[in-house]
Amino acid sequence: MTTPQPELLSEAAFPGIEEALKNLRAARSATARTDGDETLDSLRRQLDSANQTIDKALEELSEAASARDLAERSRRALDQERKDAVDRYEDEIADHDATQSALSALRHQVSVLQQRLVAAGRADDAYTPPVEDPVPMSFAELGDRAPERMRHLILTYDVSRAADLDDDLKSSTWASKVWDALLALDAYGGASTAEGGFEGTFRDFCEAAPQGLRCYPSARVAMVESDTVRKDKKGHRRQRIFRVPPEVDPAGELFMEAHIKIDSKGRIAPRVYFYDDTAGTTGKVVVGYIGRHLSNTRTN
Repeated sequence: MTTPQPELLSEAAFPGIEEALKNLRAARSATARTDGDETLDSLRRQLDSANQTIDKALEELSEAASARDLAERSRRALDQERKDAVDRYEDEIADHDATQSALSALRHQVSVLQQRLVAAGRADDAYTPPVEDPVPMSFAELGDRAPERMRHLILTYDVSRAADLDDDLKSSTWASKVWDALLALDAYGGASTAEGGFEGTFRDFCEAAPQGLRCYPSARVAMVESDTVRKDKKGHRRQRIFRVPPEVDPAGELFMEAHIKIDSKGRIAPRVYFYDDTAGTTGKVVVGYIGRHLSNTRTN
């Protein structure tokens, strides 16, 4: 048996270990010198005692190593939580800056339009606020209100997967953004099917920003997935196959790659996936998924 390294089995960490090692070395030395059986039993007892002490020390050493590994895993988990918190903070700052910039531009536009209405003798119209539906503060509320409000959308998404987002601290922010995204998709659906209406994709619609119609930031709209996702038929591609009405596809499902990025930071970063059937049999946009970011080649 190999004697454990003394620096690993210190007296401070394992009381009695130094004495056990001393006895073990003495017993081995005595065994090498003795010719008879008179001290053999005594030597065996000393060896047994020393071995028991060493076995206990090794067991405690293993427990200490396990505790160290657990502490290291906890440290890495805390580091990841800190990184996620920093990402969230930076994302919130970026969102705030973008919102503030857009708000300032809209305030200026409203002021100019009000002045024009007043000059045209329509002061009442200039300062009468429009009636606006309140924004949903949760995905449960959004799921209740969206079917009645979105006349140009077909909602086939799994409501329970969307509702899972309500467990996050950012759920109310995400719900309001998804509501805005659905309103923009609904406006696109209406504009695309109207006589002499809009021609182009949803991203084109958001870039064009037709006057008076709801849009979504075009930078957060992607009409296609990467080639690696599209060709990975057993993994990432499969995650993006969602329910559609049978008149859209007899199989009742199809691959959707067009999506809206509701958030860009963190592990959840919700997405809205949709299929544009405005030129098809339904004349509407099918929303097949609302939920957390799906995996791709960069997340695995």
